[in-house]
Amino acid sequence: MNSMRQELFTRLIIACLSALSAACGSAGPSSPNSVVGTYDALQANGQSPPVFIRSWGAGGTCNETGTGAVLVLDQSGRFMLTYSFHEACTGGASSGTGDYSRTLTGLYSGSSNSLVFAPDGAKTNLGITGSVSGSTIALTGVLQNGLPVTVTGRRR
Repeated sequence: MNSMRQELFTRLIIACLSALSAACGSAGPSSPNSVVGTYDALQANGQSPPVFIRSWGAGGTCNETGTGAVLVLDQSGRFMLTYSFHEACTGGASSGTGDYSRTLTGLYSGSSNSLVFAPDGAKTNLGITGSVSGSTIALTGVLQNGLPVTVTGRRR
């Protein structure tokens, strides 16, 4: 998978369930016990997985579908997002299918009603924010192509 597609999917999942922005220098969330935990993705833009991500093609057609994501928020203010997706291509040089998984790490800061995320090595502010209410996390952001995305998840 090329880096542009990986970045697009990373932004979708992050914005959808796990997320990020300018948390550098933070020692973690102001009330860590209210947000610390493991969250499973439930929906992206109101749809349960699998969620259609995008199509593209050059001499064929490829479709990318998000199949799941898990976000872990720890007490030190670090997050780890593991997301999975399915890619199916027909025609052209890139025919075939595959299931993939990627992991993204970084810092988060704030409180349960206002979280901000910053991925390790990010060159730009992704503008992804979130909030936790009870056992539900909601993340919002804007994808590389300008489309808004909202993801919800539930704490295990």
